[in-house]
Amino acid sequence: MNESKYYGQWVSASQNTLDNPRALAIQTGKISPNPAFVFIAGYQAAIRATFAELKQGGWIAYAASEDRSSESPKPGVTHRDGCLFGFKTWVAASKQINTLVVKVGRGPEAFYAQLNNLLASPNEDDLDKRPEGLTITTKTDPRFLPDISQGIVEFDQTPFKMIADVSRVKQFGTYEPYYIYVSFLASLIAHQPELSETANEVLNAHPNSESLAELDLAVQGLIKKLNAKNWGYALAGDNWEIDQRLYTMYSPMIQKK
Repeated sequence: MNESKYYGQWVSASQNTLDNPRALAIQTGKISPNPAFVFIAGYQAAIRATFAELKQGGWIAYAASEDRSSESPKPGVTHRDGCLFGFKTWVAASKQINTLVVKVGRGPEAFYAQLNNLLASPNEDDLDKRPEGLTITTKTDPRFLPDISQGIVEFDQTPFKMIADVSRVKQFGTYEPYYIYVSFLASLIAHQPELSETANEVLNAHPNSESLAELDLAVQGLIKKLNAKNWGYALAGDNWEIDQRLYTMYSPMIQKK
């Protein structure tokens, strides 16, 4: 299943859950057979948990990363006269996103911009047209999670809307691993019968992110079982060796807190 087909299935599975991030992560996790699509399922839930006013359907990307290259880095995002300028260097599902949330600035001065209708035709009317001055370039052959498109976005005098409620933005670092884990457990329930009962027990034992550290330990145990039996390759093919990092990369920070 490619990204475009998965997107169509995600839209159907997400019906009636867009305002309930946990339900969204579970319902879309069940249709996610590999780590790349599990990431999207959990990531979409995490963004909606963080930015509560984003109720729309379709995929949303949260663009925060900027170029840290030592030589000739691309300029980061700035704003002037109600428009954005510069680059963000990682956009998830770059071919399918319809809404973009952009972190502008750092520290207490940072704010969050919203751009809508990224998939709209340039011929749409003024209310629904694609944002001007926005270019997304999709990277070629990413090694990690290659089943989803990944891109760079450039803003050149791009008008934006400011997100009003950012009271939970500091929780994104907790919400992202939590909802990815929830989607992973839902995926195991649907696609890994040998572990479905255990995955269901873990899922029910952690109804919110308050017990993230304990949930993380349970997920690491499930990853060990997948690797002991080589079951992960059935989920992700040859890329399992790299893509399983989605389920382990958050663990050191979670356990450190």
